[in-house]
Amino acid sequence: MRLISLLMLFLLTALPGRGQPVVTANILADQTRIEQSGERVHVSIGLSKPVPFRVFTLNDPKRLIVDFQMVNWDNLPENLERSVVDVNAIRYGLFQTDWSRLVFDLNAPLIVEQVEISARTGYSVLEIQMRQGGEAEFASAARAPVNGLWRENQVVPVIAGDAGLPLVALDAGHGGIDPGARRGRVVEKDLTLQFAFDLRDALLASGRYRVLMIRETDLFIPLLERVRLARASGADVLLSLHANTVEEGYARGTTVINLSEEASSHEAQALAGIENRADLIAGVALLGEDDEITKVLVEMAQRQTNTLSELLAQRMAQNLGTVLDDGVQSRRMSAGFRVLRAPDIPSLLLELGFMSSPSDLDNLMSPDWRARANRAIIAALDGWMLESAQMRGLLRK
Repeated sequence: MRLISLLMLFLLTALPGRGQPVVTANILADQTRIEQSGERVHVSIGLSKPVPFRVFTLNDPKRLIVDFQMVNWDNLPENLERSVVDVNAIRYGLFQTDWSRLVFDLNAPLIVEQVEISARTGYSVLEIQMRQGGEAEFASAARAPVNGLWRENQVVPVIAGDAGLPLVALDAGHGGIDPGARRGRVVEKDLTLQFAFDLRDALLASGRYRVLMIRETDLFIPLLERVRLARASGADVLLSLHANTVEEGYARGTTVINLSEEASSHEAQALAGIENRADLIAGVALLGEDDEITKVLVEMAQRQTNTLSELLAQRMAQNLGTVLDDGVQSRRMSAGFRVLRAPDIPSLLLELGFMSSPSDLDNLMSPDWRARANRAIIAALDGWMLESAQMRGLLRK
């Protein structure tokens, strides 16, 4: 079967009728495997029941994407790709509110030759046959179907708190198909979401703020969509919550980051590169801002917004330093983080600790430490609100 015919088949299979209920299938571990023989790779995915699916490839970097509506990934075997030369890594998770995504990072231009889902007694198996091809052939075939792209407006912002109070947008970093950093079974996306819930409750309890949660579930949201949600809600400030890690050496403490076109250090530049790849990791093309829009942002509103962000960053770093052990730093950095690019909303990215440090990881998982950190964050916001009131009035005109 030719590839074009296959793509049409996938799209037709993947489009349930309007109002059709979502079916959840479980992965069957004993029917799921990846095998390579020479230049051919065979993927088998066992499912407890048939569900709509779509299969396609993306380039730069090379990826095989398999979407399901919907699938529970709990039983997916670990390290499936270990003995497969042409597959580097596998990621999975919720991609849309009603679609799950499985991403294979490829080491070679694998051409999809055949896709077939077959019914067995009591279960189904999705089989994907691939072969090594040329770079040009792979690039020509690699594209996402329209209904395989992120859909805007599927996340409806919900604001809690009394009307008229300053609005704080809390962005729990990563989510869904993008787990962020890992340490054993602990993943960054879970830590940031729990911290965001705790901070939301503390902000509301203060009676001085309203709160918008950018992400309230284990859902992937593109970086610029997070910014759009904050702006559409009229947020006064955006706090993006993350947890850092190092693969070599040892590091502890918090890091407060604001936007700058010029990175404050090589470390900041490297960290921005990692965080800015979140969309790419999830199988979404990185969309560059329009040149003219970027020029306006940088030359006009962004300058004033960056001033406010720098004022908040200074207070935030000082306050977070009070909840760290003696000798542990609360650092400040600046770099070109995409999630900080709201032109009219002061924005910070808070790296709340290093998951690679047992002490920091214990803090992040401790309700008591999170409560102390949240009090420090709120105190920084309180002082900054007073300091920036006049400048904020100018921004909103």
